[in-house]
Amino acid sequence: MKLTIYSKDNLTLFNEITPSIRSGELKTWEVIERDNGSVCYNYTPQQWSEKVLLLPELGTGCLIISTRYWRDGYVPNEDMKAYVLSRFLEILLVHFREGFDSFKVEK
Repeated sequence: MKLTIYSKDNLTLFNEITPSIRSGELKTWEVIERDNGSVCYNYTPQQWSEKVLLLPELGTGCLIISTRYWRDGYVPNEDMKAYVLSRFLEILLVHFREGFDSFKVEK
């Protein structure tokens, strides 16, 4: 499952979201550093934490948020992926609506 966020400046959008999570402004999210230097977003309420990770990637004219899970760990079902992705979409619409033009969700 993935969310494609269309933006004229996807790097700026990414550079607004990630520091907002790191600073604690978005209280129910955390940034997890990956071994390869990239980051994932984790939705931290106990019921959901470390079950579905969101991987942000810069595309051409878009920011792509894909669902991932812990290596050798819990494998989430589609409902859980949808729930966590929708919670991310909520912060996008509330906190960053000026930073994008439109979005598309794919199964």
